[in-house]
Amino acid sequence: MPGKTFNGLVESASRAHSDCDSVEPSDFAPTMTDFDADALKRLVTVTMPFGKHKGTVIADLPGNYLNWFAREGFPPGQIGALLALMHELDHNGLSHLLKPLRGRMSAKPFS
Repeated sequence: MPGKTFNGLVESASRAHSDCDSVEPSDFAPTMTDFDADALKRLVTVTMPFGKHKGTVIADLPGNYLNWFAREGFPPGQIGALLALMHELDHNGLSHLLKPLRGRMSAKPFS
Protein backbone atom coordinates (compact mmCIF):
# COMPACT_ATOMS: atom_id res chain seq x y z
CA MET A 1 0.00 0.00 0.00
CA PRO A 2 1.77 3.18 -1.11
CA GLY A 3 2.17 5.88 1.53
CA LYS A 4 1.35 3.62 4.49
CA THR A 5 4.05 2.68 6.97
CA PHE A 6 4.12 -0.60 8.83
CA ASN A 7 3.13 1.18 12.05
CA GLY A 8 0.23 2.85 10.24
CA LEU A 9 -1.02 -0.54 9.07
CA VAL A 10 -0.75 -1.95 12.58
CA GLU A 11 -2.73 1.00 13.97
CA SER A 12 -5.43 0.54 11.31
CA ALA A 13 -5.67 -3.15 12.09
CA SER A 14 -5.90 -2.44 15.82
CA ARG A 15 -8.75 0.04 15.29
CA ALA A 16 -10.59 -2.45 13.07
CA HIS A 17 -10.15 -5.19 15.69
CA SER A 18 -11.46 -2.97 18.49
CA ASP A 19 -14.56 -2.26 16.39
CA CYS A 20 -15.24 -6.01 16.33
CA ASP A 21 -15.26 -6.32 20.12
CA SER A 22 -18.97 -5.49 20.21
CA VAL A 23 -19.90 -8.17 17.65
CA GLU A 24 -21.29 -11.38 19.09
CA PRO A 25 -20.92 -14.80 17.38
CA SER A 26 -24.70 -15.07 17.44
CA ASP A 27 -24.83 -12.09 15.05
CA PHE A 28 -23.53 -14.40 12.33
CA ALA A 29 -24.80 -17.83 13.34
CA PRO A 30 -28.11 -18.95 11.85
CA THR A 31 -30.80 -19.82 14.34
CA MET A 32 -32.11 -23.36 14.34
CA THR A 33 -35.50 -22.79 15.86
CA ASP A 34 -37.28 -25.41 13.76
CA PHE A 35 -34.67 -28.16 14.13
CA ASP A 36 -35.89 -31.43 15.60
CA ALA A 37 -32.94 -33.11 17.35
CA ASP A 38 -34.77 -36.45 17.40
CA ALA A 39 -34.91 -36.40 13.59
CA LEU A 40 -31.29 -37.58 13.47
CA LYS A 41 -32.20 -40.55 15.65
CA ARG A 42 -35.17 -41.33 13.43
CA LEU A 43 -32.89 -41.40 10.36
CA VAL A 44 -31.12 -44.47 11.79
CA THR A 45 -34.23 -46.18 13.14
CA VAL A 46 -37.14 -45.54 10.76
CA THR A 47 -37.42 -47.75 7.69
CA MET A 48 -38.72 -46.74 4.29
CA PRO A 49 -42.45 -47.57 4.26
CA PHE A 50 -42.92 -47.92 0.48
CA GLY A 51 -41.26 -48.19 -2.89
CA LYS A 52 -38.20 -49.90 -4.25
CA HIS A 53 -36.35 -49.67 -0.92
CA LYS A 54 -39.23 -50.57 1.39
CA GLY A 55 -37.85 -51.79 4.72
CA THR A 56 -34.47 -50.04 4.35
CA VAL A 57 -33.41 -47.70 7.15
CA ILE A 58 -33.64 -44.10 5.89
CA ALA A 59 -29.95 -43.49 6.63
CA ASP A 60 -29.05 -46.48 4.42
CA LEU A 61 -30.94 -45.31 1.33
CA PRO A 62 -28.70 -44.82 -1.71
CA GLY A 63 -27.83 -41.29 -2.73
CA ASN A 64 -29.34 -41.65 -6.19
CA TYR A 65 -32.70 -42.57 -4.63
CA LEU A 66 -32.55 -39.49 -2.36
CA ASN A 67 -31.56 -37.36 -5.37
CA TRP A 68 -34.58 -38.69 -7.26
CA PHE A 69 -36.88 -37.49 -4.45
CA ALA A 70 -35.10 -34.11 -4.43
CA ARG A 71 -35.82 -33.72 -8.16
CA GLU A 72 -39.35 -35.14 -8.21
CA GLY A 73 -40.53 -33.94 -4.80
CA PHE A 74 -40.43 -35.40 -1.31
CA PRO A 75 -43.62 -37.01 -0.02
CA PRO A 76 -45.68 -35.00 2.46
CA GLY A 77 -45.41 -35.40 6.20
CA GLN A 78 -42.76 -36.77 8.49
CA ILE A 79 -41.36 -39.30 6.02
CA GLY A 80 -40.79 -36.54 3.46
CA ALA A 81 -39.04 -34.41 6.06
CA LEU A 82 -36.78 -37.33 6.99
CA LEU A 83 -35.96 -38.03 3.35
CA ALA A 84 -35.17 -34.33 2.76
CA LEU A 85 -32.92 -34.25 5.83
CA MET A 86 -31.12 -37.42 4.75
CA HIS A 87 -30.68 -35.99 1.26
CA GLU A 88 -29.03 -32.87 2.72
CA LEU A 89 -26.68 -34.93 4.87
CA ASP A 90 -25.79 -37.26 2.00
CA HIS A 91 -25.42 -34.47 -0.58
CA ASN A 92 -23.09 -32.51 1.70
CA GLY A 93 -21.00 -35.54 2.69
CA LEU A 94 -22.19 -35.55 6.29
CA SER A 95 -23.67 -39.05 6.54
CA HIS A 96 -20.78 -40.06 8.79
CA LEU A 97 -22.30 -37.90 11.53
CA LEU A 98 -24.96 -40.59 12.01
CA LYS A 99 -22.46 -43.35 12.88
CA PRO A 100 -22.46 -42.69 16.64
CA LEU A 101 -26.26 -43.04 16.67
CA ARG A 102 -26.38 -46.35 14.80
CA GLY A 103 -25.13 -48.56 17.61
CA ARG A 104 -27.61 -47.22 20.15
CA MET A 105 -30.76 -47.44 18.05
CA SER A 106 -32.69 -50.35 16.57
CA ALA A 107 -34.61 -50.06 13.32
CA LYS A 108 -38.39 -49.85 13.36
CA PRO A 109 -41.02 -49.43 10.65
CA PHE A 110 -42.31 -45.95 9.91
CA SER A 111 -45.60 -45.17 11.65
